[in-house]
Amino acid sequence: MLTLVETPTPEPGPGQVLVRLSATGVNFVDTYHRTGLYPSVPPFTPGSEGAGTVVAVGPDVTGPAVGDRVASTNLAGAYAQFAVAPANRVVPVPAEVSDEQAAAALLQGMTAHYLLHDSYPVRPGDTVLVHAAAGGMGLLLTQLATKLGARVIGTVSSPEKEKLARQAGRPRSSGTTTSPPTCGRSPRTRAWPRSTTASGTPPSTPASPACGSAARWPFTGTPAVRCRRST
Repeated sequence: MLTLVETPTPEPGPGQVLVRLSATGVNFVDTYHRTGLYPSVPPFTPGSEGAGTVVAVGPDVTGPAVGDRVASTNLAGAYAQFAVAPANRVVPVPAEVSDEQAAAALLQGMTAHYLLHDSYPVRPGDTVLVHAAAGGMGLLLTQLATKLGARVIGTVSSPEKEKLARQAGRPRSSGTTTSPPTCGRSPRTRAWPRSTTASGTPPSTPASPACGSAARWPFTGTPAVRCRRST
């Protein structure tokens, strides 16, 4: 469990900067530290991602400077008002980007970047399947894949999430949502398109939503298909 306590303000050491945090990223990996899956010696302050203003610098730091707005995924104990980070592991925050956006985008943004550039270099005309397309990672993957010229197919679980994901994909044509089919009835949709996935292996069989599956929709205007859950 988490407890709110007062602790001394940390001091930046050699090569470090002290950041006054105005926004902190909350990530699933933080639960690994809290449960002990990633061992930490309690008591400790969780969190590693955040954004704020540099208020002090340690010896041998030539940049950033006091007063700079920065963000990092290497802030020690980011669930706090102040945290230290290596000076070479912080990035400047542009004026048009809020601290909240910067704090929320770095860790998931780097993950989305390596998936689309390193795990498999996405090219114009590729088809990319994004599960949980309305989540933080899903929205970033959708935006980046669309920008790379890919055709994105996303899975969502509600009309509200479908709207969010469609907005992130900036569809070139609007689709029409069909009535949700009952379990056991074939959905009215075309077969899964054959395309190379992130692992380099095309789907072996056409896919259709099973009972309890999330909705499927491409951004190119194909009608969405939902399947009611069966209890």
